[in-house]
Amino acid sequence: MDASEKRERATELWQEAYRRQMKGELDRAIELYKRSLEAWPTAEAHTFLGWTYSFQGRIEEATAECL
Repeated sequence: MDASEKRERATELWQEAYRRQMKGELDRAIELYKRSLEAWPTAEAHTFLGWTYSFQGRIEEATAECL
């Protein structure tokens, strides 16, 4: 998979993670944000992963995503 394909896959995963987050499916959203970060790390994925952790009360993990 070339860089362009990795970025595209990461974007798809991020979008699905966001949809799941908005539906309240936080565990699934976390899995998808992590997969997005594995495919192609972005500030957005880290930020939204941290946000999702904070919704679960996982403040230390949330903060770590923002550092």
